[in-house]
Amino acid sequence: MTGRRSKNGPGRPGVETDGPAATVAQVGPVRTCIGCRRKARPDAMVRLVASDEPSGFVVGRLAPGRGAWLCRAEETPGDDRGSDHAVALDGSCLGAAIKRKAFARAFRR
Repeated sequence: MTGRRSKNGPGRPGVETDGPAATVAQVGPVRTCIGCRRKARPDAMVRLVASDEPSGFVVGRLAPGRGAWLCRAEETPGDDRGSDHAVALDGSCLGAAIKRKAFARAFRR
């Protein structure tokens, strides 16, 4: 039964527990990309947090504040806990997030 959603059973409410997404729901925390709306584990995504930096945001899972998640480009493995190194975002997700004005909603205060 692909696409069935969990009500009170194992996994997280509202996350698919059957089909290809089943492993995501049963492994740990799940985040949603603000561009493509794909659900994935945090290590497959990049978290952006609004800040007063010249770029307008800080990259990092542990950065304080309200954050938004975007898909990580496939060629950049690793962890973005420290923002001292470059992190590549998936260009299609970034474009979709800008087009949908998702950053304004995600960073609302």
